[in-house]
Amino acid sequence: MDKSATADFVNRFYAARIANDVAAVTDLFSDTAHVELAGAADDPTLNKAEQTASGIRAFVDVLVSTWVWHGIDMQSLVIDGESAATRYRLEVTHVPSGTRVSTDIADHFQLRDGLIVSFVEFVDTGLVERLSAEAAR
Repeated sequence: MDKSATADFVNRFYAARIANDVAAVTDLFSDTAHVELAGAADDPTLNKAEQTASGIRAFVDVLVSTWVWHGIDMQSLVIDGESAATRYRLEVTHVPSGTRVSTDIADHFQLRDGLIVSFVEFVDTGLVERLSAEAAR
């Protein structure tokens, strides 16, 4: 993929995610992609997807049902061949607590043959822990 095609792919990914469309998001991953939330909870079932099509779909389904996206303000996009890194401000609702927040997130994509083979998302772990604690009360 050239730089333009990689940028288009990343934009398709965020369009699917902002639509909270599990199928459209998971269709962008290879069946054996590495998918991870860096710095998320210590429980590996919460921070890494099983590297199978069904594992990735289940992981994305949990993310979409827990975090409903409302708006994204892309701050930066860096592309190097089939690798891309983004940084953005996100308006999101944490469904279990009912709290809507703005947060900064960074993502790293590695693409191959038009699909994501590795995706790592860097989130505000303190915010996640605080909202999860609120929801548990």
